[in-house]
Amino acid sequence: MKAVLYLHLFYAAVAVLAGRPILGGLSTASSRRSYQVSVPTPLNVERITYSCGELRPFTFWYYVCSGEDPRLPYVDGCGLRQRFPNIRQTFPLAFTRMLRHRMNLTHVDIDRLLQMSVSQCDPHTTYQRVKWFEKRADEGNHTVCWPDFPDFSYRDFEEFGGVIAALFVRPETLSHPVPNRFMDLPPGYLSKHRIHYIYHASYSYKKVLALRTEFRRLPFFGYEMLYLPLGEVRDLFDSWGGRVGRLLLASMKRSSEYGCSYHRGCVSGRQRPTYGEPLLPADYTYAMDHWLMSVVTNEPFAVTFSDVPSKIAPSTLWLSAE
Repeated sequence: MKAVLYLHLFYAAVAVLAGRPILGGLSTASSRRSYQVSVPTPLNVERITYSCGELRPFTFWYYVCSGEDPRLPYVDGCGLRQRFPNIRQTFPLAFTRMLRHRMNLTHVDIDRLLQMSVSQCDPHTTYQRVKWFEKRADEGNHTVCWPDFPDFSYRDFEEFGGVIAALFVRPETLSHPVPNRFMDLPPGYLSKHRIHYIYHASYSYKKVLALRTEFRRLPFFGYEMLYLPLGEVRDLFDSWGGRVGRLLLASMKRSSEYGCSYHRGCVSGRQRPTYGEPLLPADYTYAMDHWLMSVVTNEPFAVTFSDVPSKIAPSTLWLSAE
C-alpha cells in the first residue's frame, strides 16, 4: 500500500510542477492489480551493448552493374529487385551472426526479407538504400555498429530495410544516451499491429534520465512547465537509432493527429492514467510527460498504433499513438 500511495503522491507532484490539474483517476486497487501482471521482455541484459565492424566490399557482380541505374524499368539483372538483396554481401560477418543468434535469421531468411522489402517499400527509398550501401562498400573503411542484444524483433517494422536502418548506428555516438542512426540511410516505419515497448535497457538509462531537463524545465517565473517545441523534439528523436528513436518520433504529433484505437477506450485529454490504461494525450507534451514518467519510475513503456486484444493489452504505462 505504501508504494502505491507514494506513486499517487508522485503523480500529484508531477501534475503540480507541470501546472496541470490533479485528478482522482489513479485507482489503488487497479494500479496494484495491473502492476502485478508480468510484462514480456525480449531482453535478459541490464543494458544494450554494441559491436562494430567495417562494411565488406561487393563481389565482381557489383562492378558489372555499377554503371546501371537500378530505377530504370528495362534494367533486369541490375534492377532494384536484384541489387537490394545483394546489400547482404556488405554486412560485417559479426552482424550477420547477431541476426542469426538474436533474431533467428539465416542467410536465406535475410535474402528473402530483403527481397520482400523491395515490394513493400517505395522505389525511391529502396534506391537511396542501395546507393548508400554501394557507395560505402566501394569506398571501404566504413564502420557501422549494432546492438548485441536488440530490444526489438524484425517483425516490429513494416519491412526489413527499416530493420537494418534501425540496427546500424554511428560508432562515434556510442557514448550518447542513445546512439545516433545514419541520417542519410532512409529509415523504415514501425508495424502498426505490434505492441511496442521501451525498456530500462533500451538506452543508456542514467544518461536519458539526466537528459529529461532538455525536454522540459521549470520557468524562472510562473508555474507552467516549459517544453521544447514539437519540431525540435521530433528532430532529436529522429536522430536516435534503434526502435526507440522511431517509436518516440512517431509518438510526438500535433494534437489533431492523436487517436484512440483500443476497443475499451482510453484515458483522454488531461487526465492521468494508471498502469494498463492507454493514454490519449491532449497534445505532445502530455505524451512526453507520460514517457518521462516511465523514465523517472524506471518502468517499461508501451506504445500502440492500433487495437490490441484484451488478453495481451499492456499492463504498463501505455500511450495510444494511433
